[in-house]
Amino acid sequence: VALFRTLPYMLAIFAILELFAGIVLTLFRRYFMKKQELEQQRQMFLHAISHEIKTPSAIIKSAAETLAEVQDGEQRATFVQMISEEVDHVDQLVNSMLVYTETSEKGPVRKDALEGKALIENSLKKYASLIEKKNISLEIGAEEHMNLRVDPKLFPYVLDNLVSNAVAHCDSGGIIRIEIEEKR
Repeated sequence: VALFRTLPYMLAIFAILELFAGIVLTLFRRYFMKKQELEQQRQMFLHAISHEIKTPSAIIKSAAETLAEVQDGEQRATFVQMISEEVDHVDQLVNSMLVYTETSEKGPVRKDALEGKALIENSLKKYASLIEKKNISLEIGAEEHMNLRVDPKLFPYVLDNLVSNAVAHCDSGGIIRIEIEEKR
């Protein structure tokens, strides 16, 4: 008789435990599926980057081998230019991997106040010889001490990519204008 009185309570407890176990299993399943999905995305990214690096690498190797055999100055300059462009391409791919790694490991983006004009000028210094060689004029439109709220590790990659593309695609004698405006 006592067993029949406690049976409903035992069944209720069993039902609650079963429900709790189902919730825990569902959460674990979602966690592992998300983890597996992220790993799959990471593998796809690495595969794509590896594939992307193979092409410029093959071009560089071929151009270097041809360069060793070519005597004509104009042809040599063409192959040197080709090698330089492909090295820049590989450099951009490596920077993309670094940014990806930085952002995926780091979590939320940090934003600090950094002086915008100084960031731009530092980025342009890397390209000074190419800017001079192409006779490119620079115009920087930014207040002297205007601060940008940016991630101090990621923003230089972004800025460097923009400057690199601007210099690479600007015609000789052209103008590169960089402006920083306050968001209103």
